[in-house]
Amino acid sequence: MNFLTMNFQLLISGLLGTFLLSAGIALCIIPISMSVKKNPNSKLFVFFTLLTGCFQFYFWGLWATVCVSIIYSFINKPDVTWDWVYWLSGFMWCMSIIARLHSSEQAHIDDLDKKNQSRGACLYTLLLISFFITFSIKPHWSYNTYGWYLNATNYSQYMKRDQININDKPNIEHFFTAYASVIQASSLLHGVSTSPSQEQDFAKAQIQFNNAYKSIAQCDENVLNELYPNWGTQSKENLENALALINTAIKKPINEKMLGEADILILKFDNWLKINWTNILISINHKYPEYPVKRKLKH
Repeated sequence: MNFLTMNFQLLISGLLGTFLLSAGIALCIIPISMSVKKNPNSKLFVFFTLLTGCFQFYFWGLWATVCVSIIYSFINKPDVTWDWVYWLSGFMWCMSIIARLHSSEQAHIDDLDKKNQSRGACLYTLLLISFFITFSIKPHWSYNTYGWYLNATNYSQYMKRDQININDKPNIEHFFTAYASVIQASSLLHGVSTSPSQEQDFAKAQIQFNNAYKSIAQCDENVLNELYPNWGTQSKENLENALALINTAIKKPINEKMLGEADILILKFDNWLKINWTNILISINHKYPEYPVKRKLKH
């Protein structure tokens, strides 16, 4: 469904882009034609010729930005795994405008103009490919020139990258370390009853819960809240407190009442995390590009 939605968005964008390009070129060509009739060497002719070239240069950069931003908005979704399919489809849509315009123009010009038009099409094709590759690798570069479009469409969150302070990065690592430890410990406890090495698995679970508590305790609540609203508060009030209760409760003899209190806190945190997980990952990916954003939510 994501793939079809992306292609539909690119189709609509392509139709609008074709109209915008055709209208822009037409507005530039009209004064060029008028100036040629009067004086082919006039300054107006040179001015509008340069203006047409600048318009197309700017447009192809904008069109590449449109395509790349739409692709990024989909491949950043945790349930999307085959990124290359999205990139391939997006690239084909990106080149479709040039192919469409080239074929329509070829049908209305003579042989000499066809050669000149083909040279121009090749030039703009190379230009568009360059823009597409550049913005795919360095998406934030497009923000400097086309930030107005990215802000208007809310795609700036995928293309604009504000780096996290290097001193704040450990907080992210501590959270995910704690989260991974909780998953491992829970898995061990669930399998204890059927495990041939119950004592060893239970001891491993205790170690994992203890490691999870140590990791989450090192997280700065304010830093996580700045990265994503209420992330730090939820982690501290629910997850950290739950782990503190669990670490106390699973010491023999096991305190069932305390485990019940911990379960309530874990459930509250789990429900919050389910709702906000994707947006947390997106927020991290924008500000911390080198972090592996595609982490699946496990329970």
